[in-house]
Amino acid sequence: MILPISPRDRWTLSREAFQLLLERLDPNPDCAAERFRVLQSKLVLFFTYNRCSRAEYWADECLDRLAKRLMEDQPISDINAFARGIARLVLREAQKEQQRERESLLAVQHAPTRAHDEQALRCLDGCLTKLTPENRELISRYYSGQKSRKSADRQTLAEALGITVDALRTRALRIRRELESCITRCRAKDDSPS
Repeated sequence: MILPISPRDRWTLSREAFQLLLERLDPNPDCAAERFRVLQSKLVLFFTYNRCSRAEYWADECLDRLAKRLMEDQPISDINAFARGIARLVLREAQKEQQRERESLLAVQHAPTRAHDEQALRCLDGCLTKLTPENRELISRYYSGQKSRKSADRQTLAEALGITVDALRTRALRIRRELESCITRCRAKDDSPS
């Protein structure tokens, strides 16, 4: 299972942060516990209503982020409204994550045969050699590495090139399109009758 948030970016809820969240919900510990439970339930319902798998996970993620903001001394006048705002942002992440999971499942279900895999790899190797060394290095570094580190690796790569992450993404997309076009031509040539 793909984690939506890389371990590098993941903030861990501490006892102090949780205690601060409870205190901000209500100074009375019993009332605070009840308000926390109600808020958590509302968040779970929100993610369930929006058809998010793992609704409890995403609700907890919202509460963690809320606690983090409180620990950073963010001025929050209405905690419930702030939590709803966080939930709307987290919903986007959840939907993107679910889309990636669906695409991965479809890719596995429609996996090509071994002969097609070998042909595609042969074409990819040939097309990679047609790239400039700089573009070959960029595309290789852009798509390599662990999923949990990709964001940090891409930031490092962008800084090394002296460009923004968006500019890096644009360059990588341009190179990828060039490669896809080359591979399509190569495979068409291989599939054509001699």
